[in-house]
Amino acid sequence: MHMVCSAEQGKEWQDGQAVTGVLYKTSDDQEHVATANLTVVCDGMHSTLRKKLGTPDLKTPSHFVGLKLKGCSLPYSNFGHVVLANPSPLLFYPISSTEVSLGSWHVRSCF
Repeated sequence: MHMVCSAEQGKEWQDGQAVTGVLYKTSDDQEHVATANLTVVCDGMHSTLRKKLGTPDLKTPSHFVGLKLKGCSLPYSNFGHVVLANPSPLLFYPISSTEVSLGSWHVRSCF
């Protein structure tokens, strides 16, 4: 996937150019362009796109841990639940009538 620039659609992005969309290939190897007035890039900490846009010297200050709990129910169906636990909060939310997702962020200690 390449970012699309307003100056030269289909060309790789250069510093200082406005991003207006992305150029991508489908599973059958056909190229397509998707454009928008606003482009938001959320591509992950270790992505090649992030290395082109940001600081390549990254540190991992935290990790997200997730579990899928089968055969579970929550006290209030169709609502998320937050448990203020130590060392980090736990987030429970239903993903089906019989499954619950559990997520937690774990921050690396600075000491």
